[in-house]
Amino acid sequence: MRLKRYEAPTLPEALRIIKKDLGPDAIIVHSQQIRPKGLWGIFGRPVFEVIAASDGDLAPRTVSRMVPKTTTRPPDPSPSPATQPTPRTSGGPGVGRDIGTRSVSPQPLQPTTAKPAVPPVPARPVAAEPTRSALAQLASAPATHRGVRVSPSPLVGEGAGGEGEESPSLDLSLNGVQRDLTELKGAVLRLATQSHLMGIYKFAPTLVNSYQALLEQELDSALAQQIIVAIREELSDRALNDPRAVEDGLRRHVQRLLLTSGPLQPRGTQPRVLFLIGPTGVGKTTTLAKLAANLALDRHRVTLVTTDTFRIAAIPQLETYAEIIGVPVEVAYTPDDLAAIVGRQRGMDFILVDSPGRSPHCVERIEPLRQFVGAVPGCTVYLTISATTKYRDMLDVAEQFGIIPYDGLLFTKLDETTTYGPLVNLANQTRQPLTYLTTGQNVPTDIEVATRERLVCMLTEASADAAR
Repeated sequence: MRLKRYEAPTLPEALRIIKKDLGPDAIIVHSQQIRPKGLWGIFGRPVFEVIAASDGDLAPRTVSRMVPKTTTRPPDPSPSPATQPTPRTSGGPGVGRDIGTRSVSPQPLQPTTAKPAVPPVPARPVAAEPTRSALAQLASAPATHRGVRVSPSPLVGEGAGGEGEESPSLDLSLNGVQRDLTELKGAVLRLATQSHLMGIYKFAPTLVNSYQALLEQELDSALAQQIIVAIREELSDRALNDPRAVEDGLRRHVQRLLLTSGPLQPRGTQPRVLFLIGPTGVGKTTTLAKLAANLALDRHRVTLVTTDTFRIAAIPQLETYAEIIGVPVEVAYTPDDLAAIVGRQRGMDFILVDSPGRSPHCVERIEPLRQFVGAVPGCTVYLTISATTKYRDMLDVAEQFGIIPYDGLLFTKLDETTTYGPLVNLANQTRQPLTYLTTGQNVPTDIEVATRERLVCMLTEASADAAR
């Protein structure tokens, strides 16, 4: 079986050429409407591409793309109906191209005036494939993009479902175009952002300095733009030249992004059970001891419980803290153990539960922790995160630990960083209230109830220092 590809302005014209070239016994394997090569293929008229086959004694050969030829084949002195002499030049409409041989079920060729045996496949909208260099030139000048037409895979292989089915190679090509379009969309968004930024840099110098300081604090650029634009709209031209007025506006708008929960309060007749969950090394055990010590100093009855039976010396560490503070400590090896401990401690005001640290990239290890939390209905859960964590990693932590419903964010190690923008970013992104902030390792000090004023003060003071 011999396969050839033809292109013609219309389907009847293609059938006429096929009949003349391959004879009346030729069969149609595939047909579709395409756009010719050109500038993205958008300025040329659509043509029909038809794959036809005829019986022949040619030896099978590998299917390949036709290499353009400039010569013609001399006419056969005794041509058969299936091999009529025709020009062999490739590259234009109405020209056939050899693409190899393949076993195909017979399908008689219909006359030119009759309806074609295989209806034309509706044309697919073919998107241009932008090059990386074109994406890079978007910001400087209108770039002349190089359009690349998706090369269809017209052959129907053995065992395929038949006409109309897309081959894997076509799917891969379309997936590649989709990725490129996504990259192009991102580039356009970046250009829009840069255009907006150029507008901000035309604002009063006090606003520009404040904006740059917020970015240096790693506040999300969209939030920073929102804050600066809001300040510009509400202040007069005279006030915009006053650094103090701009700083007051900055504090006011950042505070609006934050929620707080206030200090822990007893529940009354039932003990309040508090879990601290989070990644490894964020200081959950030390923070729990600080909370227990401060609650005990306020004459609340407190019990410490640890479920961290994995870390070496985790239990002795909490027992040492409990002995110093003067509160009881329990160990829960299973969720049932924890439920039993809570049931025995009905006379307590607070039951503070320590948990083992878990990597946010290992969800299967977070699941057992969720079972411990589920064993105590109505408990309070604080997601504990180090302030030194990168914002992208904070988002991963919040997302992966999100399988455990938590009630607030607790940030530790604020003394180990001078960049507070990521804390505001995460609080605004998750819309979870801030609970406590820790600023060192001393027990019972170095912990404070989180307030919007405190966090905004740290952010704006650092920003003001950077702006000076």
